[in-house]
Amino acid sequence: MARTMMWSGLALTALVALGGCSSGRIWLDHQSTDGATLHWYTREATIGDAQARAATHCSQFGKRAQLLDEFEDEDVTTAHFGCQA
Repeated sequence: MARTMMWSGLALTALVALGGCSSGRIWLDHQSTDGATLHWYTREATIGDAQARAATHCSQFGKRAQLLDEFEDEDVTTAHFGCQA
């Protein structure tokens, strides 16, 4: 019984960990104190996910991320964010 509970706990932990990865992978193509360029597979992440990633980058400089432009090419989206004071 204890062994079954242990495996159930491990399975639940794995599912929770996988659920936290639902935003997909976002690649950072370019970064500077002025902004960042990101790209991702459109079906795996959202512009909100990219905004959060850009916000993390810009916050290092005491700035906020501002979406400058977004381009979707088939299954890949690219976005440019500026770091604004």
